[in-house]
Amino acid sequence: MATASEGYELLSVGIDIGTTTTHLVFSKLYVVNLSGGSAVANFEIVSQEIIYESPVYFTPLTDETKLDLGKLQEIIAAEYKTAGIEPSDVKSGAVIITGEAALKENAEEVGRFLEGLAGDFVVAVAGPDLESILAGQGSGAQRISRKEGITAVNLDIGGGTTNIAVFKCGEIWDTATFHIGGRLFTFNPYSLEVKSVTKIGASYAEHLGISIEKGRPLNPNDVEVFCQGLVDVLDEVIDRRNLSALSKIGLIRGPLKRDYQIDALMFSGGVGHFIYENEIEDYFSYGDYGPYFAQSIKNRSVALKKHRVLQPDHTLRATVIGAGVYSMKLSGSTIY
Repeated sequence: MATASEGYELLSVGIDIGTTTTHLVFSKLYVVNLSGGSAVANFEIVSQEIIYESPVYFTPLTDETKLDLGKLQEIIAAEYKTAGIEPSDVKSGAVIITGEAALKENAEEVGRFLEGLAGDFVVAVAGPDLESILAGQGSGAQRISRKEGITAVNLDIGGGTTNIAVFKCGEIWDTATFHIGGRLFTFNPYSLEVKSVTKIGASYAEHLGISIEKGRPLNPNDVEVFCQGLVDVLDEVIDRRNLSALSKIGLIRGPLKRDYQIDALMFSGGVGHFIYENEIEDYFSYGDYGPYFAQSIKNRSVALKKHRVLQPDHTLRATVIGAGVYSMKLSGSTIY
């Protein structure tokens, strides 16, 4: 029979290259063999300790279509050095390229390069279901759902996408993903001149009857209209109403099913982080509308007022923690 003494510690890393930000988390995992006398080992993670969290970097781009591989390499190498960790020390983990970053022309090239960076990596340009699940695990939504026996919905709202995971008594029950985020357009935080607009952002703006054009000054009233439109989409999604034309613009995967009741909501991601902030000093200091969008959700979301809102374990780092800790299934000496 396997005993706890047959367990061992290993060092894992999660690397999240997202629409807006890039960051790393190193975790120490304790795994035990649960296979008993079976010839095939079956390891399970029984505890984890985060031992290093990197600063949050803006995801570097060479242009609007490509990730900057050289700068990503510099960031990751520098963080390994700061953490005092050699690539050979890392025995498991995941690199996950999420949101709009996963749509960049060279996303697969970046994934292949990082594959050789350390240990037994899982490298994937993650699909929307995986992103949703990892964020919901890293935020603590799954843990609370299991502990309290409730149906909890985690909404991971980043720069380009909102990844939704529904956990029922700790089991993954449903997922959905929409192009809803805090960086569908960017601007100079001082002059408010628009620097970039995604195709989805432009489609939302056109449908809402406002003008957001690259090189033109941003009208703060248009930001309010834009954010209210996104809040309306979120409410439709959470309430599982028939999707309006506006909501269909951003649909990636879903919508959510209607065969369960929602007990509680939780938020993670960059925008989710600001939902839990009591005060936001400057809504536009990041060159995007993310903080303002978060405030709009707090003040104007009907769905938010109808449901209990859970306190997350992690917000901004939920996906990267999920990637480093929860994405692995261990069987024998193989991690995949």
